[in-house]
Amino acid sequence: MQKTTLREDLKNSSATKAEIIAEVKRKSVHLFALVIPLLYLIVPQYLSMLILAVFAFISILMDLFKYYDKRFRLLYVKIGGKLLRPHEIKRFTASSYILCSALIALVAFDKWVTIIVLTFIILGDIAAAIFGKRFGKHHTIENKTLEGSMAFFIAAYFGGIAFKVFAGIEAPWTALFMGSLTATVLESLPLGIDDNLTVPLLTGVLLQLMYIGHF
Repeated sequence: MQKTTLREDLKNSSATKAEIIAEVKRKSVHLFALVIPLLYLIVPQYLSMLILAVFAFISILMDLFKYYDKRFRLLYVKIGGKLLRPHEIKRFTASSYILCSALIALVAFDKWVTIIVLTFIILGDIAAAIFGKRFGKHHTIENKTLEGSMAFFIAAYFGGIAFKVFAGIEAPWTALFMGSLTATVLESLPLGIDDNLTVPLLTGVLLQLMYIGHF
């Protein structure tokens, strides 16, 4: 029997090199979303809300134009088509969902809850997509993989730790673990709504009720 290395055993042979590179490029752009929790660290809540509201409005408006105006859609796809998933061409993009969820979180949750749930979805989603595409072999629900979910949890958990240690947010240690675990489970479920919206908001509701006790 031919022996295989650990790397070869982990590798997801169903994903081509081109698909993996495309996923890395797509998710690398999502790193810019970390500006949102970083912004909230240094900018007052009302100003953060105003900035997010403006960008969310612009993003949604572009998505609507993309849907209703064929010429705009063709231009949009020509410029950023390689960064879009097929379903995003005629639907709302991940950018609109994450901006809206961030805006809602700023209004509804305490500061530390908002910062860590946004960190969970940004870093966790990037890690899950790239690692799952490259090494995912054990499929769970729909196109999710166990390897991708593990990567989501690790990235989310240590991302939360980084904000606590280096930015001094007041999140309890147990909240970082419970929150990242909850976000991982939610991300793996087929809820029918974009996880950039469901994961931070549902995780935020849980943490707000568990650790703050009220909205």
